[in-house]
Amino acid sequence: MDNNNGRGGGGRGRGGKGQKRRRRGGGRGRGGKGGGDAPPKPPRKQQNTDGRPKPHAAPPAPPAPHASARTSSTTRAHLTGVAFATLQGVVSPNTLRAIAEVLGYPTMTQVQQQALPVCARGGDVVAKAKTGTGKTLAFMVPSVDRAAASKPHRRGLSALVLSPTRELAAQTVEEGKLLATFHGLRVACVFGGTKIQKDYNELGLRGGRAPDILVATPGRLNDHLENTQGVAPGICDSLETLVFDEADQLLDMGFRPAIEKILRAIESTKLTRQTLLFSATMPDDVASIARLAMKSPQYHFVDTVGEEQQTHVNVPQRATICETQKGCAAELIAVLNDACSDPEHKVIAFFTTARLTQFYAELCLELAKDPTCAFLRHTKILEIHSRKSQSHRTKVSDIFRNSVGGACLLTSDVTARGMDYPDVTRVIQVGLPSDAAQYVHRLGRTARAGKQGSGDLILCRTEAFFLNDAKIRALPLQQLVQGSPTVQLETALYEAARRLPPETTGASYQAWLGFYNSFLRRLRWDKERLVEEANVFAEEVLALPGPPPLQAKTVGKMGLKGVRGLNVLKGPPGNPPGSGRGRGGGGGKGRRW
Repeated sequence: MDNNNGRGGGGRGRGGKGQKRRRRGGGRGRGGKGGGDAPPKPPRKQQNTDGRPKPHAAPPAPPAPHASARTSSTTRAHLTGVAFATLQGVVSPNTLRAIAEVLGYPTMTQVQQQALPVCARGGDVVAKAKTGTGKTLAFMVPSVDRAAASKPHRRGLSALVLSPTRELAAQTVEEGKLLATFHGLRVACVFGGTKIQKDYNELGLRGGRAPDILVATPGRLNDHLENTQGVAPGICDSLETLVFDEADQLLDMGFRPAIEKILRAIESTKLTRQTLLFSATMPDDVASIARLAMKSPQYHFVDTVGEEQQTHVNVPQRATICETQKGCAAELIAVLNDACSDPEHKVIAFFTTARLTQFYAELCLELAKDPTCAFLRHTKILEIHSRKSQSHRTKVSDIFRNSVGGACLLTSDVTARGMDYPDVTRVIQVGLPSDAAQYVHRLGRTARAGKQGSGDLILCRTEAFFLNDAKIRALPLQQLVQGSPTVQLETALYEAARRLPPETTGASYQAWLGFYNSFLRRLRWDKERLVEEANVFAEEVLALPGPPPLQAKTVGKMGLKGVRGLNVLKGPPGNPPGSGRGRGGGGGKGRRW
């Protein structure tokens, strides 16, 4: 789950690679397993041309007010008339100053009004509030104040925020930095998808100061706790505040084992630290984590949702069943055409994997060149998934968030959780959702804050069993059968796919195999049927003359060794999947099982 270059706009073009830059801060130490890595070298001191050290630069001026962060319709819908100024004596003067002068927030949202006075008293808090309603400030204000108060005598980390996604972690750390402007605190962030050595600066392991507040995804933090020298003591010996941000999504994404390891590592702080848990929903597994993390069952509960009816119960939804895989691709373009007929359209299309997201994004850019799909020339085609660099994902996320219409975001599930995009008019889901909860999470990106929206689910006939799920049957989901796509559209799709690079189509084939391999029991397929369907996908959707080559190692990991119909490369790894478009792996490099 990492990076790649991006494409966007109305024509093909590669996004620039994120530039490496030095980050400030860090304390001495070294990372790696068992001392296998050499200690990181300290940064060189800046010098004048005559060899004398340069004087320290003057501290930067406070940034301009950040009031644009409240342009979200979801946030605006939850604003109160209660001013932050009423928290004098509860929140420190420097924090209130940052809220007013740097963030530019005059009044609180509902969750801030209810949670901040409670959090300021130092007790454990569980807060139930929707995404995009101001939860970040609600837990970051007490975290900043407590870190600032203990700074003179504290040596390690004061506050730890656990976040489910890179995108949400990046948003949280930026708001934390702004909030800490007048305290002189250091706010840092670590998350997966990058080389672990890049985190050394953030964690204070290269000659600078350790962070006062750390925002982290659980998997990456647990990796550091287990393998990076100096991290565990810096966190475990001084932690004052532990925050679970979007706790339901942390658990939905499979982070419970990592969270339990982190809780065991910081067990010594349990009776002295404050634990804050924020979540949009409160299922049983969230309650169980709260019991594990908090010092006593007597925590304070804040609820700004109540018995409010969930969005997904009211959103118009359609499920279209397609007889063929190429029919699913055609239906996607037909639905996009309909969605883009609204001049203020703001569409999110979800796909099953990062590679398939990449394929459909590139396919749309190619289709825009065909008169049959001319509507694609008049919308921004944006792409986010785990194969993109974090800088690309942040940039594209901001573009889409700030768009007032005329934008289509093609994405994997990295944007299904914890992200608040205002005014989304339509959510499209292509292919089999993992479960009903995933379907609902994705759908929840539209019809927020009283706005209108709708949802579309596009399934192949073999995936229609998903609609029999009891939770799905309870939704107002209209089932439709696809009409016959036009010959012109099918031709345009085929020709556009043929023009895509073999690296894209080959990787898409492999991703398709991997995804549906995990659903064999529910699909009632055996391994042979899986390969047959994958090869139909290669021919009908990817426009390949045959199955692209796969490394023997990859085939073995999928449990597909010996299954007929695969194109398996002989010998050591050489070219990447899809590097040849011909049968047999191209020029005798592969063999058919």
